[in-house]
Amino acid sequence: MYRAAGTLCLIICVLQLLFSLGQSQCPEYFRYYRNETNGEISGLVEIPSPPQGVPLHLSVILSIATVLPTKYMGKLELAKSKDESVRDVLQGKSLYYRVHFPVTRPFPTVLSISLNDILFCRGEPAYGVVVTNIILEHTLYPPRVIIPTAEQLLSFLSDQTTTAAYDDVLPINLMPSFDTTTEKRRPSSTTEAPTTTTTTTNLAIYTEPATSRPISSDDSSSCGVVSSSYGASASSKRDNWPWLVAIFTKKESLEFQCTGNLISRTHVITAAHCLQEDVDVPIRAEQLIVALGIRNIRNEQEPGQIRVGVRSYDFHPDYKNPDSADSDLAIVKLAERVEFSAQVRPICLWMSRTDLKDVVGKSGYVVGWSLGSNNGRYNPEPRASRVPIVSQEECLRSNVNFADIVSERTFCAGRRDGKGPCDGDSGSGLVMFHPRHARYHLRGIVSIMMLDIRTRSCDLQEYVIYVDVAKYLPWIRQQIYY
Repeated sequence: MYRAAGTLCLIICVLQLLFSLGQSQCPEYFRYYRNETNGEISGLVEIPSPPQGVPLHLSVILSIATVLPTKYMGKLELAKSKDESVRDVLQGKSLYYRVHFPVTRPFPTVLSISLNDILFCRGEPAYGVVVTNIILEHTLYPPRVIIPTAEQLLSFLSDQTTTAAYDDVLPINLMPSFDTTTEKRRPSSTTEAPTTTTTTTNLAIYTEPATSRPISSDDSSSCGVVSSSYGASASSKRDNWPWLVAIFTKKESLEFQCTGNLISRTHVITAAHCLQEDVDVPIRAEQLIVALGIRNIRNEQEPGQIRVGVRSYDFHPDYKNPDSADSDLAIVKLAERVEFSAQVRPICLWMSRTDLKDVVGKSGYVVGWSLGSNNGRYNPEPRASRVPIVSQEECLRSNVNFADIVSERTFCAGRRDGKGPCDGDSGSGLVMFHPRHARYHLRGIVSIMMLDIRTRSCDLQEYVIYVDVAKYLPWIRQQIYY
């Protein structure tokens, strides 16, 4: 009798397990797998056609409705040998990983799968009184490259057309010019007096396709993807910058405060000083409204616009010096999850090397509602500016006042020709297009610019200082996933 009861229990457990194995929330990229030899249940991650020639950093977040009984948190490892995996990547094949779970009762679910900060899969968290989230990570480095001789390089370049790592792809509307300064100023939300708020690379030669995997214009969950129909009027269409958000404060009416950038369904990144009324006086979260899918900041009834309250926000813990752009970052947590569409999509976090030298001389786009003239009113519709990134040495040589403002975690960009981001563009993202992945990635956040004392507006004969987002990725990920 006991044996029969035990057999029945075993059958029920097996059926429950088999049912669980069919419930992957991301069947295209993840499935449960049973080892026929030892019966172990694990997960199998498939990344189709990953990019070549760069380190591949995979992050898998599991959600389990229990407290882990031991310190073992599971393991993420290549399903094949490293050599076989590298060979598959170079041949354009899928990359496979095995996920070993710390427990199988209750069964873990997949909360997210990301490769080089590109979100491939988003699942629902486990449900229970106690829920444990686990981050498993693994990095596969590309094979060591041999640096070619000068003769080999010249021979190769004579036969090949190379593409820069980041390039300019969209036409833009440049900002109107201003006169000229020597006082520092953040591009704040007012036109009054300036605010003082707180808050070895190897040379590799290889050819590859323009994109690592095709991206459909209907793939609304893809980060950094713009409308496939962009053209001459791209900079005036809101769905070409779908991560762009406007941050308002609730006073007698809604007042435009700053620009932000959507980085998940519930998170926006902006400049920390944007969320302060004065030194050490933060704006209360309940006073803030975030508008997504927005084009005209003066039209509250604009079709397709989504307005969401703010649950809370966090400044970077190192943001303490109001006179420096270092750590001038804030992550805003929305009160509601937003649904992605052609008008509303997140920007990709930076996925390449973080060394500033890799992007010096390259250009990015900055989009915002900056003041278009000296009449003290913001542009009703966003404007895009293309700005080149300059070296720290060039930045410091250009103005001695920058010495106390910049740090190793900031950079300067601009043409110094009267065009570029201006007042109202605080928190705007500097995004760069990666042709291999056909996506834009966030590299900087507008923080500080110089003030023209005569016009009491920004001086675009000087460089603009940006927070280098690539230097803060661990903190940003922590805010998103915890």
